[in-house]
Amino acid sequence: ECRNVTDGVYETCLPSLVTPRSVVPGHGHTKRIRYAILEWNPLLDSSNMEMDGAPAEIKLNYTSFDAFVVLHGTNTMSYTSSALSFLLEDLGKTVILTGAQIPLSQLRNDAVDNLLGALSIAGNYIIPGNVTFRSCSCSLLFVLECSLYFNHTLHHGNKVQAYIDI
Repeated sequence: ECRNVTDGVYETCLPSLVTPRSVVPGHGHTKRIRYAILEWNPLLDSSNMEMDGAPAEIKLNYTSFDAFVVLHGTNTMSYTSSALSFLLEDLGKTVILTGAQIPLSQLRNDAVDNLLGALSIAGNYIIPGNVTFRSCSCSLLFVLECSLYFNHTLHHGNKVQAYIDI
C-alpha cells in the first residue's frame, strides 16, 4: 500500500530480499545485505525524465538503505549521473547508476553483469571519491559519491560522457 507524501511522490513498505550472512572483505566480520526494488508506475523514459524524481525517492528512502542503485537507459545515463552527483552532493550514501545496451530479456546481454556488479559494489563497499577502479580490485576509502557502473568499471558520476561508436 502506497501513501502519497507529496505531489507525485509516494512512500511504501518495500518487500525485500535479504542475503545470507557473508564475511565483509578486509574486515573479518559478517553482514547481511537487503535488496529492495522500487519501480515507478508508469516507467519513465530516461530521455524525458524530470530531474526531481530520483533524488526525491532516494531522500524519501534515505533512512531505510545504506546505498542506492538506479537502473537507467544508456542514452542519457551520463547526463543523469552528472546531474545526480550535484543534486545529491553531501548525501552521505552511495548512489550507483547502471544500465544495459542489450536488454535483460535478450539471450546475450550486458544487463546481468552491469546490474550484479552495481549491486555487489553498493552492498559490499564504500565508494571512493577520488579514483576510478575495477570492481574486482578496489581499495576502501570513505568518500561517498554518485557513480556510474558500466562494462565492469565504476566511474565518477560527473566525469563520464556518452559517445556513439559508428
